[in-house]
Amino acid sequence: MRGRVDVVVPAHDEEALVGACLAAVVADSRGLDVRVVVVANGCADATAEIARSAGPGVDLVVLELPVAGKPAALNAANEHLRGGPVVYLDADTVITPGTLRALLAVLETAGGPVMAGPRPVLVRPGDRVGRGFAEVWSRLPSVHGDVFGGGCYAVNAAGRGRWGDFPAVVADDAFVRSRFARDERVVVDGGGFLLVLPGGAELSRVLARWRRGNAELARWRRCNGEREERGRSNARAVLAAPELWRHVPAFLWVQVGSRWRRRERWARAESVRRAAVTRTE
Repeated sequence: MRGRVDVVVPAHDEEALVGACLAAVVADSRGLDVRVVVVANGCADATAEIARSAGPGVDLVVLELPVAGKPAALNAANEHLRGGPVVYLDADTVITPGTLRALLAVLETAGGPVMAGPRPVLVRPGDRVGRGFAEVWSRLPSVHGDVFGGGCYAVNAAGRGRWGDFPAVVADDAFVRSRFARDERVVVDGGGFLLVLPGGAELSRVLARWRRGNAELARWRRCNGEREERGRSNARAVLAAPELWRHVPAFLWVQVGSRWRRRERWARAESVRRAAVTRTE
């Protein structure tokens, strides 16, 4: 059925941001048949209560799991999917108007399995080093020219058939991307999602988590006998863009700092959440 889409939102202690996330989905769902499945996992705050008050306009399902864990949350949503396109949306992510229709335009017309994603609308850090990092990072091939996935990605029904349960890895977006060849991944032109990069030490911590998530997925793939896809060289892409050269020191500084961070399985930008709470008080 055209115009039908399920939106899965895993959420762990996201009372500061889940309201804005769901409000954007509801506003973007006009004229569409949208089911939103929020899976509050291991929450010690009001995430589930706020999710239940998302308002009319969508078919809303709110599940609660006692233990925190994104893969388990994603898998818990499976029995509530209706067999059509699925959008996976982080609870701290806000889509921009037109995103759901832009995704459906690709997902509903694809001749086979496809993964689609909107372009991230980057909200750059306030500090100079963070802004320099963002200038380079946003132009890397895996971010600029591919389905980035970190916050919002979608698959059609045939694409969802590429895997069963999500494995126990943090980088769910990278796992899903690995199920699709490069020509089966489409960056849509309409819509987008806000991607807020933190500054300072938080940026290094988040980057360290991304790196550990990718390394964890690589180990999982090796254990399951899978070959890794070779991407374009980041260094080659930066060398081909002289306007980025002055930002390379900041980019490398954050990269090096992230390698020295202590292990945190789920480091996230707490300053963004504190700012959201301050705005609502």
